[in-house]
Amino acid sequence: YLGVYMLRSMTGFGRGEYTDGERRFIVEIKTVNHRYIDINVRMPRDLISLEEKIHKLVKKHITRGKVDIFITSYNIKTQQNTVVLNEDLIVSLLESMKALSEKFGLDNDVTTSTILQFPESYTIVYDEVDTEKIWEILGVACEQALLNVVEMREKEGSAISKNLLDILANMEKCFAEIKEKSPQVPIEYKKKLEQRLDELLTQPVDMIDERIAIEVALFADKCNIDEEIARLDSHITQGRNILSDGGVAGRTLDFLVQEMNREVNTIGSKTNSIEITENVIALKSEIEKFREQIQNIE
Repeated sequence: YLGVYMLRSMTGFGRGEYTDGERRFIVEIKTVNHRYIDINVRMPRDLISLEEKIHKLVKKHITRGKVDIFITSYNIKTQQNTVVLNEDLIVSLLESMKALSEKFGLDNDVTTSTILQFPESYTIVYDEVDTEKIWEILGVACEQALLNVVEMREKEGSAISKNLLDILANMEKCFAEIKEKSPQVPIEYKKKLEQRLDELLTQPVDMIDERIAIEVALFADKCNIDEEIARLDSHITQGRNILSDGGVAGRTLDFLVQEMNREVNTIGSKTNSIEITENVIALKSEIEKFREQIQNIE
């Protein structure tokens, strides 16, 4: 049942089978990615009244994904079905055939099989289905199939979780480079500004130190990425915690990726450092890998 559990993929397959000696059920369940939960059941028409029970059982185990369920039923014990003849219609058919024969001089070669070729000439009355008794069997087969699906989803989820942790580690490497280089941005800008002014002006640079200081201060404020760094650092930590906690995490991780992208884009727009820009590009690439992987998470 749902509760605290490891991270799960939305892809899985499970099979369940159960019999009571009279009826035997085979249940096969396939799940794939979906934004919400979408359950489709294919089963014999005489079991259609049990579809709601199947839906409820599925939702106890699965919260997200497209779920296709295939149910096959076998009657081990022969059903005592009854054939009821529509005698009034048969009499009418025989009279019409006799009249046709006399009018056109045709042989009246009517046989029993001729009459039974008319579907309306008889009705098959099936044994009444005891849905409660059937659910006792079918429910067990469904439960087995669901447990197998969940087991596969958890195995795949574990593999995805390890991959996501590796991606977060790569993000941290890129991020560490950005944190290391960010304090140097205003200093490098000051050097470039002094060099540029030295080329343009005939007077010594030290005569306009105050104006340079103001320009550098304005630039430093404009290109300050301390807040973005702090938030991105928090997002990466939060990502690790979510993966560690497990449970239904797909939508939460999807939102987290959006926030990561927002901070990285802001860092990229604020800095003109080639080294930081290179790390921003690498970081965006890792975030995209992370986003692709979490599309598979329940």
